[in-house]
Amino acid sequence: MNRDEGFVPWPEEAAARYRSLGLWRGVSLWAQLKTLAGRHDERIALVDARRRSSYAELAWRAETLAQGLHGLGIRPGDAVVVQLPNCIELVELYFALFRLGARPVTAQLAHRRLELTHFAQKTRAVWLSLLGISWFWFFGASFLTILPGYAQNTLGAHAHVVTLFLSVFCIGIALGSLFTEKVSGKNLELGLVPLGSIGMTLFTFDLFLVGAPPSPDHALG
Repeated sequence: MNRDEGFVPWPEEAAARYRSLGLWRGVSLWAQLKTLAGRHDERIALVDARRRSSYAELAWRAETLAQGLHGLGIRPGDAVVVQLPNCIELVELYFALFRLGARPVTAQLAHRRLELTHFAQKTRAVWLSLLGISWFWFFGASFLTILPGYAQNTLGAHAHVVTLFLSVFCIGIALGSLFTEKVSGKNLELGLVPLGSIGMTLFTFDLFLVGAPPSPDHALG
Protein backbone atom coordinates (compact mmCIF):
# COMPACT_ATOMS: atom_id res chain seq x y z
CA MET A 1 0.00 0.00 0.00
CA ASN A 2 1.34 3.46 -0.82
CA ARG A 3 0.55 7.07 -0.07
CA ASP A 4 -1.89 7.31 -2.97
CA GLU A 5 -3.95 4.53 -1.40
CA GLY A 6 -4.27 6.44 1.86
CA PHE A 7 -1.61 4.71 3.92
CA VAL A 8 1.86 5.96 4.85
CA PRO A 9 4.10 3.03 5.92
CA TRP A 10 6.49 3.17 8.85
CA PRO A 11 10.18 3.66 7.98
CA GLU A 12 11.85 0.30 7.36
CA GLU A 13 14.42 0.89 10.14
CA ALA A 14 11.74 1.54 12.75
CA ALA A 15 9.63 -1.41 11.58
CA ALA A 16 12.63 -3.77 11.78
CA ARG A 17 13.47 -2.53 15.31
CA TYR A 18 9.90 -3.02 16.55
CA ARG A 19 9.82 -6.54 15.15
CA SER A 20 13.16 -7.43 16.71
CA LEU A 21 11.91 -6.21 20.10
CA GLY A 22 8.78 -8.32 19.78
CA LEU A 23 6.50 -5.30 19.74
CA TRP A 24 5.22 -6.16 16.29
CA ARG A 25 4.27 -9.85 16.13
CA GLY A 26 2.30 -9.92 12.89
CA VAL A 27 -1.00 -10.39 14.74
CA SER A 28 -4.02 -8.38 13.65
CA LEU A 29 -5.98 -6.27 16.12
CA TRP A 30 -9.01 -8.47 15.56
CA ALA A 31 -7.01 -11.60 16.40
CA GLN A 32 -5.73 -9.94 19.56
CA LEU A 33 -9.28 -9.04 20.60
CA LYS A 34 -10.43 -12.64 20.10
CA THR A 35 -7.50 -13.86 22.21
CA LEU A 36 -8.30 -11.40 24.99
CA ALA A 37 -11.98 -12.30 24.85
CA GLY A 38 -11.16 -15.97 25.28
CA ARG A 39 -8.70 -15.26 28.07
CA HIS A 40 -10.57 -12.63 30.10
CA ASP A 41 -14.17 -13.25 29.00
CA GLU A 42 -16.36 -11.19 31.36
CA ARG A 43 -13.67 -8.83 32.60
CA ILE A 44 -14.40 -5.18 31.84
CA ALA A 45 -12.66 -3.96 28.70
CA LEU A 46 -14.30 -0.58 28.08
CA VAL A 47 -16.12 2.04 30.14
CA ASP A 48 -17.83 5.19 28.90
CA ALA A 49 -20.37 7.59 30.36
CA ARG A 50 -23.34 5.32 29.54
CA ARG A 51 -22.28 1.70 29.92
CA ARG A 52 -19.54 -0.87 30.37
CA SER A 53 -18.48 -3.63 28.03
CA SER A 54 -16.60 -6.86 28.73
CA TYR A 55 -14.05 -8.38 26.38
CA ALA A 56 -16.53 -11.07 25.35
CA GLU A 57 -19.31 -8.56 24.71
CA LEU A 58 -16.99 -6.31 22.72
CA ALA A 59 -15.91 -9.20 20.49
CA TRP A 60 -19.51 -10.41 20.03
CA ARG A 61 -20.90 -6.98 19.17
CA ALA A 62 -18.02 -6.25 16.79
CA GLU A 63 -18.58 -9.60 15.05
CA THR A 64 -22.31 -8.90 14.74
CA LEU A 65 -21.67 -5.41 13.40
CA ALA A 66 -19.13 -6.79 10.92
CA GLN A 67 -21.76 -9.18 9.55
CA GLY A 68 -24.16 -6.29 9.09
CA LEU A 69 -21.55 -4.18 7.33
CA HIS A 70 -20.67 -7.12 5.10
CA GLY A 71 -24.34 -7.41 4.19
CA LEU A 72 -24.24 -3.75 3.14
CA GLY A 73 -21.37 -4.48 0.77
CA ILE A 74 -18.28 -3.51 2.79
CA ARG A 75 -15.36 -5.64 1.64
CA PRO A 76 -11.62 -5.97 2.46
CA GLY A 77 -9.69 -2.89 1.42
CA ASP A 78 -12.74 -0.61 1.37
CA ALA A 79 -12.36 2.77 3.05
CA VAL A 80 -15.14 3.72 5.47
CA VAL A 81 -15.53 7.24 6.86
CA VAL A 82 -16.20 7.05 10.61
CA GLN A 83 -17.63 10.04 12.49
CA LEU A 84 -18.58 9.13 16.06
CA PRO A 85 -17.92 10.59 19.51
CA ASN A 86 -15.56 8.96 21.99
CA CYS A 87 -17.76 6.04 23.07
CA ILE A 88 -17.87 2.25 23.17
CA GLU A 89 -19.73 2.14 19.86
CA LEU A 90 -16.71 3.77 18.20
CA VAL A 91 -14.42 0.95 19.37
CA GLU A 92 -16.96 -1.66 18.31
CA LEU A 93 -17.14 -0.14 14.84
CA TYR A 94 -13.36 -0.03 14.51
CA PHE A 95 -13.00 -3.70 15.43
CA ALA A 96 -15.85 -4.58 13.06
CA LEU A 97 -13.97 -2.88 10.22
CA PHE A 98 -10.75 -4.63 11.26
CA ARG A 99 -12.67 -7.92 11.21
CA LEU A 100 -13.65 -7.24 7.58
CA GLY A 101 -10.24 -5.96 6.57
CA ALA A 102 -11.72 -2.55 5.76
CA ARG A 103 -9.90 0.74 6.41
CA PRO A 104 -11.49 3.27 8.77
CA VAL A 105 -11.04 6.93 7.82
CA THR A 106 -11.55 8.96 10.99
CA ALA A 107 -13.54 12.17 10.76
CA GLN A 108 -13.76 14.55 13.70
CA LEU A 109 -17.14 15.59 15.08
CA ALA A 110 -16.37 19.17 14.03
CA HIS A 111 -15.98 18.11 10.39
CA ARG A 112 -18.86 19.18 8.19
CA ARG A 113 -19.81 18.88 4.53
CA LEU A 114 -16.57 20.32 3.12
CA GLU A 115 -14.29 17.96 5.02
CA LEU A 116 -16.52 14.91 4.56
CA THR A 117 -16.79 15.61 0.83
CA HIS A 118 -12.99 15.78 0.66
CA PHE A 119 -12.73 12.39 2.40
CA ALA A 120 -15.24 10.91 -0.02
CA GLN A 121 -13.43 12.31 -3.06
CA LYS A 122 -10.20 10.70 -1.87
CA THR A 123 -12.05 7.38 -1.73
CA ARG A 124 -13.18 6.88 -5.33
CA ALA A 125 -15.75 4.12 -4.73
CA VAL A 126 -17.40 6.10 -1.94
CA TRP A 127 -17.42 9.26 -4.04
CA LEU A 128 -19.01 7.52 -7.04
CA SER A 129 -21.58 5.95 -4.74
CA LEU A 130 -22.44 9.36 -3.28
CA LEU A 131 -22.82 10.82 -6.78
CA GLY A 132 -25.05 7.95 -7.84
CA ILE A 133 -27.23 8.16 -4.74
CA SER A 134 -27.50 11.95 -5.08
CA TRP A 135 -28.57 11.64 -8.73
CA PHE A 136 -31.23 9.04 -7.95
CA TRP A 137 -32.60 11.11 -5.06
CA PHE A 138 -32.69 14.22 -7.25
CA PHE A 139 -34.42 12.31 -10.04
CA GLY A 140 -36.98 10.75 -7.73
CA ALA A 141 -37.72 14.00 -5.91
CA SER A 142 -38.17 15.81 -9.23
CA PHE A 143 -40.64 13.21 -10.48
CA LEU A 144 -42.61 13.25 -7.24
CA THR A 145 -42.82 17.05 -7.53
CA ILE A 146 -43.98 17.31 -11.14
CA LEU A 147 -46.02 14.11 -11.41
CA PRO A 148 -49.26 15.46 -9.86
CA GLY A 149 -49.22 18.57 -12.07
CA TYR A 150 -48.34 16.55 -15.16
CA ALA A 151 -51.15 14.09 -14.54
CA GLN A 152 -53.79 16.74 -13.87
CA ASN A 153 -52.81 19.52 -16.27
CA THR A 154 -51.22 17.61 -19.15
CA LEU A 155 -53.03 14.28 -19.08
CA GLY A 156 -56.26 15.67 -17.68
CA ALA A 157 -56.43 12.92 -15.08
CA HIS A 158 -58.51 13.00 -11.92
CA ALA A 159 -57.14 13.00 -8.38
CA HIS A 160 -57.62 9.23 -8.08
CA VAL A 161 -55.43 8.69 -11.14
CA VAL A 162 -52.74 10.93 -9.62
CA THR A 163 -52.81 8.79 -6.49
CA LEU A 164 -52.51 5.70 -8.67
CA PHE A 165 -49.49 7.16 -10.48
CA LEU A 166 -47.77 7.99 -7.18
CA SER A 167 -48.47 4.49 -5.86
CA VAL A 168 -47.07 2.87 -9.01
CA PHE A 169 -44.03 5.15 -8.78
CA CYS A 170 -43.32 4.09 -5.17
CA ILE A 171 -43.91 0.41 -5.93
CA GLY A 172 -41.55 0.70 -8.91
CA ILE A 173 -38.82 2.09 -6.67
CA ALA A 174 -39.27 -0.80 -4.23
CA LEU A 175 -39.24 -3.43 -6.98
CA GLY A 176 -36.22 -1.81 -8.61
CA SER A 177 -34.35 -1.87 -5.30
CA LEU A 178 -35.13 -5.56 -4.79
CA PHE A 179 -34.07 -6.34 -8.35
CA THR A 180 -30.82 -4.43 -7.91
CA GLU A 181 -30.10 -6.29 -4.67
CA LYS A 182 -30.67 -9.59 -6.46
CA VAL A 183 -28.49 -8.72 -9.46
CA SER A 184 -25.64 -7.28 -7.38
CA GLY A 185 -25.58 -10.20 -4.96
CA LYS A 186 -26.00 -7.75 -2.03
CA ASN A 187 -22.68 -6.08 -2.89
CA LEU A 188 -21.84 -2.48 -3.71
CA GLU A 189 -21.94 -2.68 -7.51
CA LEU A 190 -21.11 0.61 -9.19
CA GLY A 191 -21.66 -0.86 -12.65
CA LEU A 192 -25.42 -0.84 -12.09
CA VAL A 193 -25.49 2.92 -11.47
CA PRO A 194 -24.86 3.96 -15.12
CA LEU A 195 -27.40 1.40 -16.36
CA GLY A 196 -30.10 2.74 -14.07
CA SER A 197 -29.25 6.35 -14.89
CA ILE A 198 -29.32 5.71 -18.65
CA GLY A 199 -32.65 3.86 -18.38
CA MET A 200 -34.31 6.66 -16.41
CA THR A 201 -32.91 9.32 -18.72
CA LEU A 202 -34.17 7.53 -21.85
CA PHE A 203 -37.59 7.09 -20.26
CA THR A 204 -37.76 10.80 -19.41
CA PHE A 205 -36.65 11.79 -22.91
CA ASP A 206 -39.29 9.51 -24.42
CA LEU A 207 -41.90 11.08 -22.15
CA PHE A 208 -40.80 14.50 -23.40
CA LEU A 209 -41.11 13.43 -27.04
CA VAL A 210 -44.60 12.05 -26.49
CA GLY A 211 -45.75 15.30 -24.92
CA ALA A 212 -49.38 15.93 -24.17
CA PRO A 213 -51.97 13.55 -25.67
CA PRO A 214 -54.22 15.03 -28.37
CA SER A 215 -57.55 16.42 -27.29
CA PRO A 216 -60.65 14.39 -28.24
CA ASP A 217 -61.80 17.07 -30.73
CA HIS A 218 -58.43 17.09 -32.42
CA ALA A 219 -58.32 13.32 -32.54
CA LEU A 220 -61.77 13.13 -34.16
CA GLY A 221 -61.07 15.92 -36.61
